[in-house]
Amino acid sequence: FVTSSKVYSSPLLVGDKLYFTCNSSDLICLNTSGVLIWKYKSSSPSKLSFAFNLIKSNLVYDYYNSLSQKLINFFTIHAWGSPNLLNHKYIICSFFSDGVVAIDKDTGCLAWKVSLGSPSNHLSGVSVTTNYIVATSQSNSIFFINSSGTVLWKKNLKILFNSWSNPSIDKIEESIYCTTSFY
Repeated sequence: FVTSSKVYSSPLLVGDKLYFTCNSSDLICLNTSGVLIWKYKSSSPSKLSFAFNLIKSNLVYDYYNSLSQKLINFFTIHAWGSPNLLNHKYIICSFFSDGVVAIDKDTGCLAWKVSLGSPSNHLSGVSVTTNYIVATSQSNSIFFINSSGTVLWKKNLKILFNSWSNPSIDKIEESIYCTTSFY
């Protein structure tokens, strides 16, 4: 199966289906033979928001090896995080513009989505337990969301620090861990 743009996510295998995010803001579901079952297209941000977030992220973040590559690949990053499974029913992932989305794993239909604030260039993935989702954002925050898509709490992280990696949930210690880095 060939995608229309880069794939940064790891694949998620659930039964006989494979899920991954693609850099064109898509969540793709294939069977194990590589045949497309469905594709979910994330919404696009406004042109102004899109331009602001991409200018900021391309100037600050080290996506490429040189400035010329940054300029050539200016409008490229849309989905970075890997999908996760919630309650054996929903694929949970984070997109550049939508924040956290819950997609029915069988139909590809949107169940709910939660904004993670602005700037909306959210590139880290999510962590999932039986009933909860933890997501970090480029708006310097960590979110604790229930399985219905309600934000139970939000905590601001250190100013000018961003989370690039998936948060981790320790159920025994009842703790959440995430890494951050200075711009």
